[in-house]
Amino acid sequence: MEKDAITVSIAPGSDKKLATAVSSAMERYQFNEALAVLWRELSRVDETLAESKPWEMESAGEKKQVLEPVSQQILNIAVLLQPFLPETAEYIMEQFSSSPVKKAKPLFPRK
Repeated sequence: MEKDAITVSIAPGSDKKLATAVSSAMERYQFNEALAVLWRELSRVDETLAESKPWEMESAGEKKQVLEPVSQQILNIAVLLQPFLPETAEYIMEQFSSSPVKKAKPLFPRK
């Protein structure tokens, strides 16, 4: 997003279905299920990025069509991840709530 100066319009809490699924599991004290819901959604987001390959797209408009919903869902996941990884969730929320979203250091660097 930074390279092409793509501005995305996102807000936390827009995925009510995801929030309901996580809240329902939490209310039943099924924390493992709540995390499983979040990890499945994160995997779906990762698959979307891997399949669409926005880094190979030429047009900023094409990139935005992929990156805006992905950024939105990452922000939604981060909000719901707060009870489990509060510092990491806060970092993600700060990163994806800034305008414009810029590249940051990796949360979990690859070795």
